[in-house]
Amino acid sequence: MPRAFHTATLLPDGRVLIAGGASAPADPASAELYYPATNTFGPTGSMTTGRTSHLAVTLADGRVFLIGRDISSGGTSDSAEFYQP
Repeated sequence: MPRAFHTATLLPDGRVLIAGGASAPADPASAELYYPATNTFGPTGSMTTGRTSHLAVTLADGRVFLIGRDISSGGTSDSAEFYQP
């Protein structure tokens, strides 16, 4: 689905987590997985908070730490969450 201001985070197994962003019809709390080997996208769980222009970092244990702007509040947010592949 089309997105802007999202993150694309490489996971240890080679998949890419695409999270948040804006641009209809993308929900800023949505996330999906990209499979480079097959050039396809697949579903994954949604984030607890809608995010745009946020940061995402893969941790040593494989989780992804997402922190940053919560668009529902209209500005900067101090919320964070983890994605567990």
